[in-house]
Amino acid sequence: MRTLRVVLTAVSLLATLPLGLAAGDSLIGGWTLIEQYYEEGRHNFHGPEDALGVAFHLDGANLAGVVAFEGRSAPWPAYPIPNGFAGIRDAQIRIEPDLRSAVANYRVLPAAGDDTTLVIEERWRLHEDRLLCELKIRFERGGELRGGFTWHRVFRRSS
Repeated sequence: MRTLRVVLTAVSLLATLPLGLAAGDSLIGGWTLIEQYYEEGRHNFHGPEDALGVAFHLDGANLAGVVAFEGRSAPWPAYPIPNGFAGIRDAQIRIEPDLRSAVANYRVLPAAGDDTTLVIEERWRLHEDRLLCELKIRFERGGELRGGFTWHRVFRRSS
């Protein structure tokens, strides 16, 4: 039900698009994860349990959104974890004037009993009828980066 509410909210906000820009030509609207690849691999790790969605809208001149995962939602950017979303800080968002791409950088707070911060970069771009997200995850411990990996995600417009 919450996912439906997220999609309906995004659809109701389409009226905020700049004149001459159709929703199909931008990130604006609801999107559902359909594919997920680790690094440069070809194996699709997306499964039926990966019910991840995002709905983007304009909030004045800023891009805003809602991330939905396992029946819960949080303002974008957000980092889903089992049973909810991790705390984040230092979020910075850059959008292109044509609203066809955006970048979000933020830090995920360490889990209880852990001293590892996740340094996240999400690169979103519209490609034909799909929304691509390159999600770079780096591990920071003691102020030093300690490796990481990249997820390549593919979303389709929600119906």
